[in-house]
Amino acid sequence: MIGSLTRPSGLVLGRYPPNGGQLRVAGRTTRLGHDLAAEAAAYLRPAAAAEHPWPEQLPAGWASGPHGKGNPVTYRRVVPELVVEVLVGVARERGRWRHPMRCLRRRLELSPDAVQRGTRLDAGPAA
Repeated sequence: MIGSLTRPSGLVLGRYPPNGGQLRVAGRTTRLGHDLAAEAAAYLRPAAAAEHPWPEQLPAGWASGPHGKGNPVTYRRVVPELVVEVLVGVARERGRWRHPMRCLRRRLELSPDAVQRGTRLDAGPAA
């Protein structure tokens, strides 16, 4: 997540591959609104390095386009257990969405391993 644990400004999102394996970066969100940031903060816990498969910084270009320009993305690793519903564009590159996603709501009824790459979930009841 980007920002502080008490007031995240954005989320770095990941998904597990359909055939098992390590959590992979899928994209990032746009800036979280006040209410959604407060809701997410209640479910974010810092992760020890052994609890999280990603490096401390994501490489330059990860969030700034396909050509590797820009600065590395600094974020805080959290235990990957919160599932959120997002609105995404169609442009993808190297397994990630090219543009930031809009975070719509948290999905407490889902576990991270239930959301496999490429699956689409019904919206379900509004939170």
